[in-house]
Amino acid sequence: MGRNDPFPRGFVIHRDLDLNELPTGWVNLPLGSLGWSFSHDPGQATELIRASNTDHWILVHGLCLYAGEDERDLSSGQRLIEALTVGRESFLDLLDVLGGRHIVLAGDSSSFALYQDATGMRSVYFSAEAELVASHAHLVNEIQEHAARTPDQGCNGFLKSWDRTPWLGISGLLPNHELSVPEFSVTRFFPRAENAYRLWTMADRVTAYLALFKNEWRQFEKRGFDPVLSITGGNDSRTNLALLSERAEGVRTFTYAASKDIKSAWADSTRLDRQIVEEIKDCIPLDHRFFEVRASDRKSDQIPRDILARNTLGNHGSWLLPYYLSNFPEENVIHIRGNTYGVYKAPWHAAEDNNHIAGLRTLHRMLTRGDRGHEAPESREAHFMDGVRRWQYDGDIFGYHRNELLYWEMRLGRWASEIYNETDLAFPTFDPTNVRRMLEIALSFTLEEKRDKVFQSEVVNAAYPLLNFPGKNQPENLYEQTRDLLRSTPRTAGTSDTELRVLPSAQKPGAYGSNDQMMPATGNTPDTGPERITASKRYPEERDLPLRPGMSLLRNGQFVESVTVESPELYLPSTHFTSGTMSARVFEPPGAGGSLTFTVESDYAKHAARDSWHYAISVDGSVRARWDGALRRRPVHVTVENITAETTVEVSAVALRDRTGMLSWEKATRARVSNAVFTKHNLPGPVSVSTDVSGSTVESTPEVFRISVDDLDLLNADGFIPEVPRRIDVVTSHCLIPLLVVRRSSADRTTIWCNGPVDLAQSNHAPVFQRSSWWPKLAHHQIFVCDPATLGAAAVPIAWGQYSPEYWSVPDTSRAVTAISAALGVTDGGLRQYFGSSAGGFIALALASRDPAARVLMNNGHFDWTDGYPTAVKTVQSERLRNISLEALRSRTPERIDALSHWALCSEPPRVRYLVNTALRHDREISLPHVEKLLTNRPDLTDRVRCERYHDETVGSAPLDQGQILALLSEPVS
Repeated sequence: MGRNDPFPRGFVIHRDLDLNELPTGWVNLPLGSLGWSFSHDPGQATELIRASNTDHWILVHGLCLYAGEDERDLSSGQRLIEALTVGRESFLDLLDVLGGRHIVLAGDSSSFALYQDATGMRSVYFSAEAELVASHAHLVNEIQEHAARTPDQGCNGFLKSWDRTPWLGISGLLPNHELSVPEFSVTRFFPRAENAYRLWTMADRVTAYLALFKNEWRQFEKRGFDPVLSITGGNDSRTNLALLSERAEGVRTFTYAASKDIKSAWADSTRLDRQIVEEIKDCIPLDHRFFEVRASDRKSDQIPRDILARNTLGNHGSWLLPYYLSNFPEENVIHIRGNTYGVYKAPWHAAEDNNHIAGLRTLHRMLTRGDRGHEAPESREAHFMDGVRRWQYDGDIFGYHRNELLYWEMRLGRWASEIYNETDLAFPTFDPTNVRRMLEIALSFTLEEKRDKVFQSEVVNAAYPLLNFPGKNQPENLYEQTRDLLRSTPRTAGTSDTELRVLPSAQKPGAYGSNDQMMPATGNTPDTGPERITASKRYPEERDLPLRPGMSLLRNGQFVESVTVESPELYLPSTHFTSGTMSARVFEPPGAGGSLTFTVESDYAKHAARDSWHYAISVDGSVRARWDGALRRRPVHVTVENITAETTVEVSAVALRDRTGMLSWEKATRARVSNAVFTKHNLPGPVSVSTDVSGSTVESTPEVFRISVDDLDLLNADGFIPEVPRRIDVVTSHCLIPLLVVRRSSADRTTIWCNGPVDLAQSNHAPVFQRSSWWPKLAHHQIFVCDPATLGAAAVPIAWGQYSPEYWSVPDTSRAVTAISAALGVTDGGLRQYFGSSAGGFIALALASRDPAARVLMNNGHFDWTDGYPTAVKTVQSERLRNISLEALRSRTPERIDALSHWALCSEPPRVRYLVNTALRHDREISLPHVEKLLTNRPDLTDRVRCERYHDETVGSAPLDQGQILALLSEPVS
């Protein structure tokens, strides 16, 4: 509902003022015994609270939303008065987690101070001479007239020059500063410290940011607003849309685009917006409308020009107001914007070498270039330096960049706030990221990351990944950008200029027999579907093989429900996106022997989302191949050879993380099973599966026996030939755990060997089984354990089993080694012993803690891996844990961090023999004291740990030699 009276949602703070001078109908609130009063538009919520035991009081005017974690049902005013009585720091910390568009007054019996919202969306103007503070510059001047600023006094560039206004003596308040009354002095209160978020991981920063947004939005929803969101083809509205994705059904959206008769760069830009928005609409359901702007609309007089002129400084797009009014005439409409994102992008050429006063001077002169030739150079310089001192840009800004602060405080606090004043005549404005704590997080990145908009892309990826796919301010979507980049890259020798194609393994020569001819790869896009091969082109024994109707959902192997699907789609429903849940599509049995080829196509790919879900191919319930769903956008071609008439082939998506209720993740997993062709033949040979994804196959071979972690109870001694090492890969939900098993004749004990650090240059990222050459010299069954995080493209040399934030390999490794030991005839945990040095010692202790009555021999072992060598710890964090903070990991799963503390919690901790070389500084000063401290606090565990110190400066970090280790392991069980 529009307003044809000026200063909607406005206020005035005054003393000894004739109320007839105020806008008609405004409410007047006395502020205390000093004679100051607060008058405001009755249409804007205002809360005045006085403390019960002191003379403190709080006034909140405008939309003020709490984004913090305190779940108490308190108003913002109640929270603020509570914090104010605690102390200034508590009060300022609370201001940092308030969103919306508002001002806060905090006072006592002698004075008060005014604070704006984070970016000054609620504009504030003041005149010390007139003893006035108001929401609008025109309102101050209408109550008491001030002299107009002339060109030689800087009127041309006033809105970009600190606190200047069109009138001398009326100043604009910059956000992050408090205005003290009656002194009318300004003091910076932010930043107050270095940005602590710089030390946080990307994942933790995104999580904290999203939590602030969700908390604030819950408060917003309670107000009963009818939100409308403007979207364009740019990054900022895309981020807002992602944040609001779970609530999109309750938010109407709109985009304005120029009509065909307008010819200009601006018009071309709006047409590009329309093109991109159409793509966005394919990614997320929207209640959307386009405004087609005509040239005549800029001259609309639907809102009186004098009202417009009084309500804002300048003209920022008033021609849009009629569109707003005609399309959104309802009460309680509020416009959601994303101007705050401008701070996130290293604005105004922020660089490492210009964060100083001289750099700020250059920027200020550029911004106020309209004053050049009008205001004297010395006057411009004096005003610049006065502003530097008044607004404290010459003090400690705690590592923040001055250009960013200036953009924040002047571009948003002065210029953007006038846009909101203008659109107030149609509806109020809300920016859901206008929370100082959210800005802190966004400004914690490097300048390069800000310029690349990394954080916004990560926020979109976490909230609604598909929205990263359409182009941003360019017509090409992410696929087309990548394709064009590849096309612009020179080909290697021997390739043609045509598009490279992947040939399915079933289409290789000889796949159908020696007389078959190779079929061409089609290369069709997912939009058109694979080219159908006509009957005349088909082999006589080929036919389509359909999928069974419906998609089955299983959790941990148990059927949950069947989902109706109309197309050959596969996805993980957001309502069931929990770790271990699988959705599956099954082919009809072929009715004859032969081979099946098909394609699995998906559109989403994002490296940061790895280890979130995988696609798997199963034959008769046994997983034969799988690949990470987030790491492959290209079609995956699958061949299943030598199946029988009754064989069931299943394609599934398996959740590896909990993402329940997040529709964006459901959409990210959507895949299509297409081009399924069954070829009948009677060729001899075992069932096999192949794909064109490197490393995806998990079948057993003569060299490697592969078995699911859930099928370990099927093992028996017959699968292990005595005195012949046997390689076993245990297939888990996340990875393969390589083991090497040696069955010894007449052995009645099992020793489990755990790897320490490996040399990736020598291993070439393949499995390593340290000390496996020693097996003939130890008369025990033996299992050699390889840490799966030391394998593959993301391999690290030392990992402590930390495969990903969601997956620690130790529990599944423990299931495997105890099952294999039982298959070899050793079922008593007391007859199993674990050995490891360094990181292997950590794994050995962690495994033994899950094996009652087992024993551990550790040589210079790690107990808390985060106390290890900083370089190794940081590598694991970045390469395996997606930079999650160690504090977060410790809080969620402490047993993954400190194996000794977890061991101490066992009802009957396994006995540990700890050999420590006191010549090693790390072991002497970190590992050994860790054990000693635990035993001091838990004397009941003293008989469970035997510490044996030795001092050898010649061996470095190497453990005892082969003879000594084997002798210790061979000692009789006590």
